[in-house]
Amino acid sequence: MYAYKREGMDEEIYVLCNFYGTKTNVELDLQELELLLSNYPDRIYENGVFVLRPYEAIAVKKKPLAFV
Repeated sequence: MYAYKREGMDEEIYVLCNFYGTKTNVELDLQELELLLSNYPDRIYENGVFVLRPYEAIAVKKKPLAFV
């Protein structure tokens, strides 16, 4: 499992890579996400946990909070 966060001007991008032949869970509490890249057609994210399937890699962008 390899993961990192990239921060810039008002945005955060998370890259999660599972290099193993088994599923793994990654706890990452993000409310609003935009899927940027994936090698699977969907993603499994429930209650703050990503389930990465074998050899799955995703990049997600945390959407900024909207101020009212």
